[in-house]
Amino acid sequence: MAKTSSSRGRRQKAFCSRTRVFLKLWKNFVVLAEATLQKGGHVAFEWPASCSYWHLYYVKRFLKKHGFQKVLIHACAFGMRDSKGEKLIQKAWHIATTLPSLID
Repeated sequence: MAKTSSSRGRRQKAFCSRTRVFLKLWKNFVVLAEATLQKGGHVAFEWPASCSYWHLYYVKRFLKKHGFQKVLIHACAFGMRDSKGEKLIQKAWHIATTLPSLID
């Protein structure tokens, strides 16, 4: 029993640590993205389609505020293969972007 709660505690600590890192990265990304957009530039970033970050309210708010659109891409459609070059990768990503040519 102690082993289980110890393991749970380590997982919880790791989760909190990853969350703190993500928040720092996100805040810095927002600063850079807004500066780029303010100067007339475009921004794009990607995460796996199943990534829970897409559902965070502050991510959704940022995307809506700046008119980002999401594009779904599949690795296999681009011929991406595993490290041995044998099998096509079965993975999907979303790209969020303000660049019209990435959306079309």
